[in-house]
Amino acid sequence: MKKIIIKKPEVLSLVIFAFIFVFNTVLISSVFSSDDISLTTIPNKGKKGKIDSVIKELIGKFSAKGLPEAQKFASERNIKLKNNKVEVILTLVDGSSIDNNALSSLGVEVDKSYDNLIKAYVPIYRLKTLESKFPEIQRIRLPFKPLELHTSEGVSLTGASSWQTSGYKGAGLKIAVIDLGFDNLTETKAHGDLPSTVITHDYTGAGLETDTVHGTAVAEAVYDMAPDAQLYLYKIGDEVDLAAAKNDSITNGINIINHSVGWVNTGAYNGTGIICNIANDARTNGILWVNSAGNYAAKHYEGIFTDTDGDGWHQYISSPVDEINWISASAGEYISVFLSWDDWYPSVDSPASCEDYDLHLINSSGTIIAGSANYQDCSPGSSPTEDFYYLVPPGGSGSYGIIIENFSTTRNCDMKLYTFRHDLQSNNRTPSGSFMSPADATGVMAVGAIASSSWTTGPQESFSSRGPTTNWNGATPRIKPDIAGPDNVDSFTYGHWFGTSASSPHVAGAAALVWQRFPSFTVNQVQSYLEGNAIDMGTAGKDNIYGSGRLNLPSGPTLISLSSFTATESNSKKNNIAQQKKKRVILDWSTESEIDNLGFNILRSNAENGKYTKINKKIIIARGNKLNGASYRFIDKKASYGKIYWYKLEDINNRGESTIYGPILIK
Repeated sequence: MKKIIIKKPEVLSLVIFAFIFVFNTVLISSVFSSDDISLTTIPNKGKKGKIDSVIKELIGKFSAKGLPEAQKFASERNIKLKNNKVEVILTLVDGSSIDNNALSSLGVEVDKSYDNLIKAYVPIYRLKTLESKFPEIQRIRLPFKPLELHTSEGVSLTGASSWQTSGYKGAGLKIAVIDLGFDNLTETKAHGDLPSTVITHDYTGAGLETDTVHGTAVAEAVYDMAPDAQLYLYKIGDEVDLAAAKNDSITNGINIINHSVGWVNTGAYNGTGIICNIANDARTNGILWVNSAGNYAAKHYEGIFTDTDGDGWHQYISSPVDEINWISASAGEYISVFLSWDDWYPSVDSPASCEDYDLHLINSSGTIIAGSANYQDCSPGSSPTEDFYYLVPPGGSGSYGIIIENFSTTRNCDMKLYTFRHDLQSNNRTPSGSFMSPADATGVMAVGAIASSSWTTGPQESFSSRGPTTNWNGATPRIKPDIAGPDNVDSFTYGHWFGTSASSPHVAGAAALVWQRFPSFTVNQVQSYLEGNAIDMGTAGKDNIYGSGRLNLPSGPTLISLSSFTATESNSKKNNIAQQKKKRVILDWSTESEIDNLGFNILRSNAENGKYTKINKKIIIARGNKLNGASYRFIDKKASYGKIYWYKLEDINNRGESTIYGPILIK
């Protein structure tokens, strides 16, 4: 039995409620402002096992009151049922396999698989059988659910219009929009806002033009930027679908993927986990993966578990004690809450978490009405995550509180909390680190948002997610996003629409123009070009709000094809002490072709994202032409031993316009 007291001294009445939650009875006493919860007894989470807690609740509803009650509960918790079978992910022990015929004999329908994951539809009454009879199954959970990131004059804002006028419209490039639905696609094509040549595939089986118009709007923005590129529209619904879409992108020769979608609780928010692995594999295969950073600056909280009063509940604020993070929700909305913490050991891909926290939702009276209470007991497959969905019932509009319980831990972990649709309390939110996966991946170009009306001045959109990545599992934090694109732009689908979902496809489309103009560029060079030509915003250098700055395609980009740019240290003999303190850095670069090129400058800095200074006294005159490139060398004679240097190459055309390449590092 669990007793919770929410201390609100301005109200003196005492109200007592009773509620059955999963495996235990919960008695709530509300004394109605400190929001201090007192836990008098530890709740019973029931037996340990392979099945996640919300699926156990579904089984309990089915066992107690039959299929109608289970169907009702599934609707309230956003659990997918197909022909009265529940959609689940079966996580297999690494290196193992499973007998599909044995699964089929139990009425299990295997949909598709990826790595050690199987997406299947299982009769509710067979879930316990799978848990007990198949040792190769490590965990039975719900699929990860991707989240839309939306809340075009972007062509002219970003400089793409002059590139299009010059004939660069993405011809010869293939762009895949991997999204959650393409409703209204037929009408949008008929209206001329998307071409009739789009190639589509639905991995969900629910129909391409269902669920949401989000993907259609995203595709519009890509088409506005790169109207001659071949568009592929891939509809996905979970991580297994995403992997299939990535594999098909590789097979079909896709150059650029836009994914205006975010994923939570899939990794340690530092470029790890299955979603980041999928995106990084695309990058390894030469695909530029462009991803919206997220719209969660006001929907994210991060902090180390704190419990100064020893009652077992996390304090968002310690003085005065605040143990409840309130949100406001309306009837008919899903409240979606996700919690993760720094215990992804021994590895993110094979976690066996030992630190056990639970997540609960209370209504304004203090009654626990939903939650997630998985076991983190050091068993293989035990991940440091909890999440739930709750459908606000008719007449249920109002305030709801998110509370975090320490069930059994040996240390206080750093925690990240996300809500999908609802802003957290202003004093209980953390804008920094609020991005989602796979924006945190090293192989992903993450995009923040600046409103079109504030494009040249900023600030960034208040909701635009920010970096850095986490230091969990000993990782070094990295800057994210990488660049900022415009939102609050026109579309046939939404009218004016907001969010990093809008900014990301502008960058993806711009990448196609760059790749058409510089066909010899590698995927890394395309990203470097976009970041190098971005206009710096906010703090000097790349930062965790704007990245490298706002997207900018120079009105007269230099027409060179750079094939290499390297820095090496000279090993020449030092004749005296003064010379021994200096080192010579040799910078070499080569071009394949040059058009309208005046020459080059060398820029140097002591930090990758610091201020760069020109170190050559005179411009290095261009020697190449449109048919033949040239090789160049510059020696930096003023570098010192014991220092780190970063170099950039600035190319200048005959109109004084420049393109920046690099940076490269010499130690």
